[in-house]
Amino acid sequence: MNRCAIASFTSSQTRQAHCGKSRATIIAIIVLAIIPRCAIAAPQDIGPPAGMLEPVGPEEISDMLIQAVQQRGCQARIEEDYLLMTFPDGESHNLIFRDLRLFLAYVAEEDWEEVIEVYVEIVFNSIEEIRSLVNSFQSLDDAICHLGVCLYPADYLVRFPDEEPVYRRDIDGLITCLVWDFSDMSVTAEWKDIEKWDFDIDELFSTAMENTLAKYPVAPVEASVLPGLNLIIVESAGHPISAHMLAIDRLPGAMGPYGALVSAPAHNVVFIYPIADEGVMLALMAMAEIANDAVHVALNPLSDQVFWHNGQTFVNIPYIMGKEFPEIDIYNMPPEFLMLLLTLSN
Repeated sequence: MNRCAIASFTSSQTRQAHCGKSRATIIAIIVLAIIPRCAIAAPQDIGPPAGMLEPVGPEEISDMLIQAVQQRGCQARIEEDYLLMTFPDGESHNLIFRDLRLFLAYVAEEDWEEVIEVYVEIVFNSIEEIRSLVNSFQSLDDAICHLGVCLYPADYLVRFPDEEPVYRRDIDGLITCLVWDFSDMSVTAEWKDIEKWDFDIDELFSTAMENTLAKYPVAPVEASVLPGLNLIIVESAGHPISAHMLAIDRLPGAMGPYGALVSAPAHNVVFIYPIADEGVMLALMAMAEIANDAVHVALNPLSDQVFWHNGQTFVNIPYIMGKEFPEIDIYNMPPEFLMLLLTLSN
């Protein structure tokens, strides 16, 4: 079975990196250099925050990373930003390691091997801790407080067809997964973890959602991204809070008279524009630009899509990236959203 780690080392795990000198020094460098925040800027300015280096290419470290995993008796391979590990008992774990690539950009190349060794040690310790905890649960009552929800790209199911995650489809292009959410890492919950218990799946998702909202409270802020255009930003320095978009009606000021535009390019940030007037067109193009660019620089990327929440459900609003700015894909635009644009423009 496969599991995907989603909250990789941007919170407490971030404190466990190094600069090739000592474990004490290791603990300091990354937390000082790379606490991920989403830059709030005009669309043309979106990119890595000032002073942030470009991540090291996966091909530059793949041999060292695979060797560090194999030394622990596991098979490993790399696909894009994923490190895929298969344990001797057949269980697999898929880890987004873009954070490691960024960490290494701040470290001398001769120290990469040592950094990778510590990183892999952290990964294995966290996985073993989670496996032990999950196996120790004797009842649903024991387990349910550790369940949460997390959004994943829908193509995750195609990329890892052997996985059997507990999921549902709440938003087009995304899946909502049950996760085991512990202090240092969250991993997908599989059917084999919970099928032995008697439960109602909707109630289970509802409780897990409440757990996530309570564990990662947010304080939406309004920020100007262009003259005359303000967006509501919901973010966390290192926690997966994108699931808050599923509870958008609870976010103060998020919903306008005609709903809201919503995007979550990374697991730790959500952009919202309450729709009240014709400014929705400018907001749509700005959010498309932000989402398209941010998904390429985020440590935990999620989606470059922009959605319209019409008060009941999320509707994907397609766009095309032009040479200079996004273009509205009018030929594939949902008719109800096109009618809204026509109504507001008049």
